[in-house]
Amino acid sequence: MQIDTQLAANLISLYRPEWVLASLPVDPEEYESPGAAGFWRRRRLDSTPLHRDLALLLSTSGSTGSPKFVRLRRGNVEANAESIRQALAISDQDVPVAHLPVHYSYGLSVVNSHLLAGSTAAEPFHESVVDASVDLSQRIFHDPEARAYPELLALAYWMRKAEMNRLTAQFRSLQLDHRVLTPRGLVFHLPPRNVDTIFVYSWLLAALTGNRSVVRLSPQRSESTSILLRLLRETLAAAAEPARGGTTIVSYGHEEEPTEMLSALCDARVIWGGDQTVEIIRRSPLAPHAKEITFPDRYSLSAIRADVYAGLPEEKRDYLADQFFNDSYWFDQLACSSPRLVVWCGTGPETRAAAADFFRRVAGCVERRRYVLPAAASMQKLVYACSSILNSTVEECRRYKGLIVWTLWPVSSGVIPVADCSSRRISKVFWS
Repeated sequence: MQIDTQLAANLISLYRPEWVLASLPVDPEEYESPGAAGFWRRRRLDSTPLHRDLALLLSTSGSTGSPKFVRLRRGNVEANAESIRQALAISDQDVPVAHLPVHYSYGLSVVNSHLLAGSTAAEPFHESVVDASVDLSQRIFHDPEARAYPELLALAYWMRKAEMNRLTAQFRSLQLDHRVLTPRGLVFHLPPRNVDTIFVYSWLLAALTGNRSVVRLSPQRSESTSILLRLLRETLAAAAEPARGGTTIVSYGHEEEPTEMLSALCDARVIWGGDQTVEIIRRSPLAPHAKEITFPDRYSLSAIRADVYAGLPEEKRDYLADQFFNDSYWFDQLACSSPRLVVWCGTGPETRAAAADFFRRVAGCVERRRYVLPAAASMQKLVYACSSILNSTVEECRRYKGLIVWTLWPVSSGVIPVADCSSRRISKVFWS
């Protein structure tokens, strides 16, 4: 929190506190050096005793001038907390998001009313949330069904304890004296149907920073998502509060009413999907204070120098094809990192030879991993390839088992800005 230097000096002079933050200016003759404690301490304490009923000096907002302290008895604080608890029917099962400063009346009342009811308050990187993340990671690693899906293993690797420790340290480094980090509140997540397991990333980051979440999943979910949901249910059931009660997962189709209701209630909305999906969901308005994060259409391409590829040993070429499969096939070429184009840089003979060798290895990887694309998606890609052959400058079209590659040639120098290429050969890639 940032405070005006002169205002801080006036407040210290007026109230003469025993302890003062080390970042605030004080008279060194009246206060001892803070050292490692982080606080100045008054050398000589005033002998004036405090009133026996005084429990709290609560700061006003200062909207009409400088902030002032209000003297409160313990009975005042308890009566305020009790009235809020009764009005909101707060129980020991409720977990609030403590995102308001506790030195201000609203933030303090949120904490006191819930503590009076016997509940707990969520705080950023709460131990229960970190432990739940690590637990889910271990469940994925040790579940035989989950281990069959590379995307779930990648997720588990990201949620492991070492990564949680790194994220915690990174978050702590953002907490400076002049900065107050607060959760948004309730976050509404809308992941795409084709990559629905991706919701875990935004959900966990929201939970770690002290937010509650509602996640909408499509009724038509993949086998990997069903496995993930089973493991997530087991994890949350075994977790402590506030991790256990901070997440709600709902499933519905394209009905507008649930989206409108949840959008109006949430404090932040996260939309994963294409441009059209974002446009449709945005028809459901947010509350004026709410924020929105969108992940619209993104496309990727790969640029490969043919001469460098030709100089690779056999095992390196196989490794490159294997990594290309991971980027492209896990989510049926619909992930942001899935290449739609492969740009070969070099002379005509070099690029033809390199492309033929590379895609032969990719097709072999497809066969070894027994990848099967749904018939409807396969037909859609084939129709698109055929229409592109009719409407574009296509040099050749090759169809492997599980892979269609058609090549554009030649390409003018202004189409793809790849440096140091004497010529360019573009391979458009589809899965069949």
